[in-house]
Parts: sequence; C-alpha cells; structure tokens
Amino acid sequence: MSVSLGGGLAEYAAASENMTVTRPPEVSPAEAAGLPIAGFKLTSLSRNAGVKLDGSGQQKNIFITAASDAGRSSAFVTFALKKLTFSKKLLVPLPMNFKAENLEYLVSLVKEGKLKTVIDSTHLLSKAEDAWARSIDKHATGKIIVEP
Repeated sequence: MSVSLGGGLAEYAAASENMTVTRPPEVSPAEAAGLPIAGFKLTSLSRNAGVKLDGSGQQKNIFITAASDAGRSSAFVTFALKKLTFSKKLLVPLPMNFKAENLEYLVSLVKEGKLKTVIDSTHLLSKAEDAWARSIDKHATGKIIVEP
C-alpha cells in the first residue's frame, strides 16, 4: 500500500504500523478512508503557507490542487478555512509529507468537527466498476469511497 500513489481496492490491505492511526468512533469509516490524500495535501500546503487550521492566527485563503490526466484536466479546490467551493482550472501538484503524526493530526481535526472529508459517492466493493467509472468521468466533487 502506498499513500503517495493514491487509493486501492481490496478487502484487506497491508500497511506499515508507522503509517496508521486508530480511527475514533466519531470519525466514520468513509470519512477516514477519504482523509489521507486530500488531508495530507491540506496540511502540507497550510503549514507551508503558515495557516493554522484551528482558526487561530491570520485568516488566509488556501488553494489546494490535484492534477490529473497529465495536466489536461484537473479539479481546483479553494479552501477558505470555513468555506469549500469547487471550480475548474489548470493546476500544479503539491509535495506531501506522509507521516503517522500528520494523519493523527488530521483525524483529530475531523473528530473535533474542524475538518470534513467531502465524499462524492460510496460504492460496494462488489460494484467497484461503478466507482471506477465515476473516477474516470472526472465529475466527482469529493472522494469516491469503496466499502466492503
């Protein structure tokens, strides 16, 4: 399993213990599944921009990007600390720092209601082809979750 390469589909997956955290009951399995990639981008960019996600400090707008399809198509997410809007633009990928302490931080923000995983759709693993089709059509506005 490689967080840097995106998601995967399996009933079971192996992961290094240092790359995992316990999911608290306040965070749903779907929220937790969609958190790593988008969340790591958010924390990397917010820390690089000097923005605190707890609402303290100077208020700034943060632009979070996810390039896809070799730069020909992409989704542009504007995060304004309390607002989330979607639009289309050409984007640049961001470096991410994949560490368990960053994931623990993200999970704590979700648990406290300070961060929300935007879920586009959920699909059963037996219908994974529907999730894949949703991903390929590039109209998702959030994470596509596949559940067992």
